[in-house]
Amino acid sequence: RLGSGNNWACGYRNGSLAEENILNSLRWQLEHADRVDTILPILSLAGGTGSGLGAYVVECVRDELPRSFLLTTIVVPYTSGEVVVQNYNSLLTLSHLYHSADALFVFENDILQQYAKKLVSYSGIDRSTNIHDMNNILTRHSCSFLQPISNKPQSICEINYLLESILPHSFYKLLTLRCVPQLSDQALDFSTYKWSSLIKSLSQMYINNSYLDEGLNWSLKPNQTRTKSIGNLFLARSYDKEDIDKDLKQFFNHETFYSSFISS
Repeated sequence: RLGSGNNWACGYRNGSLAEENILNSLRWQLEHADRVDTILPILSLAGGTGSGLGAYVVECVRDELPRSFLLTTIVVPYTSGEVVVQNYNSLLTLSHLYHSADALFVFENDILQQYAKKLVSYSGIDRSTNIHDMNNILTRHSCSFLQPISNKPQSICEINYLLESILPHSFYKLLTLRCVPQLSDQALDFSTYKWSSLIKSLSQMYINNSYLDEGLNWSLKPNQTRTKSIGNLFLARSYDKEDIDKDLKQFFNHETFYSSFISS
């Protein structure tokens, strides 16, 4: 196995050597697809291959498919201890992806590991978390967004349609995801929730700038949050027909949640 030795420039510069094979593989997949609206590249920001080569490949895909929506999933490295040059690699990758991708779906290794530890502790199994636990969380969270949003037989999930309300300008491309409830598979069959309580918890997670639904400071008020958004998109998946509009307006219709230039 050969890599770039955590050298971003090495991965990016040598991307042309793999360009033809990568694009041929992509074309083969596209030819066998019934429909293509969105391409979903996934890459790490830390190492030289994932970040350097990944940035080059995304640019090639943009040139090859200029009309397709590019939703790129990026995995932010741990705050420290992963790669010595991870900060440089991350900045270089983001500077290129901002020009080539339509949106950037951001996941952080620190948060993925915290989430994995929580779910493992809920499972009752005495073991440490591993990369498979973190990848499983990333996959499940992504699927919660990408799955069809209607139970109609012909329902599809058009990414550009979903994101047009929260991506009003090409300068604002960073997307994050919060999911509730946060339970292990073993606990799902024995748990019941109301949408009102889930939305309230989600709102408090936002105020606390937290991606976990435990350890929240419930005394913080909306006007005390430092988290600012351009927009929020809420996806509810349930057989329950409960009306949630009232709860959404109560817990998310705060001017302090959004940047000052966003009109109410």
